[in-house]
Amino acid sequence: MIDKALKQAEDKMAKAIEVTRDEFVGVRTGRASPALV
Repeated sequence: MIDKALKQAEDKMAKAIEVTRDEFVGVRTGRASPALV
C-alpha cells in the first residue's frame, strides 16, 4: 500500500520536474517573454 503511494508520488514529481524543465527551456530565448512582462 505504502509502496504504491510512494511510486505514484515519485511519478508525479518526475513529471512535474519534466514540465518545469521544458518551460524553462522555452523562457531562455534571449528576449523578454510577454508572460513575464
